[in-house]
Amino acid sequence: MSLSDYSQRNESGTNIADRAGIISRYKHLRAVGRNLNHKLVERLSKDVLHEGGKKLGILQTGTLVFNSEDESSVLMDYCLYDVRRKGCNAVEQYLIDSAPDPESDEMVCLRAMQHALYSLFVVESVIRGFGVTVRDLFSNETSLIVDMGFGSTAQPGLVFASRLLFHEGFAMTGGAALPISVLPEDQREAMT
Repeated sequence: MSLSDYSQRNESGTNIADRAGIISRYKHLRAVGRNLNHKLVERLSKDVLHEGGKKLGILQTGTLVFNSEDESSVLMDYCLYDVRRKGCNAVEQYLIDSAPDPESDEMVCLRAMQHALYSLFVVESVIRGFGVTVRDLFSNETSLIVDMGFGSTAQPGLVFASRLLFHEGFAMTGGAALPISVLPEDQREAMT
């Protein structure tokens, strides 16, 4: 199914059956992923947090100093994915230490986390109450992000930095999404 299938309307409305199934799967994977994220964060050592804080510029004389609650989410995301010990990040080390059943949804989430992509994205279109289609500003690839909240608040042209977790048929944001700006339509077209 293509991205346009999710945003096209037919005589009876929108592709409600497809969306309902995807939303159900999204909500389930989001809950599994949230629990997994908590487990991973609990495993982060003080030295990992300090290394991440130093690289992000929020470690001051041995203390993590946050200007907003959002900065702690950015730090945790960075430490989970980008700080490595013995060549492994926190996700990879969890797979080594505590790999779940290969058929479990926890493993589905871990595999998505293992192959997550951090980039700059621009919102191409909004599917109200469902999600957004985005274009990666570096690779020019388009993805469907399922997120009912984002689908209700985003607007075309919004540029944001985020980590995407790819699942079968859709992506979801992982970690902290950081809004950058909103591009006017003429600038969006120039960037394709």
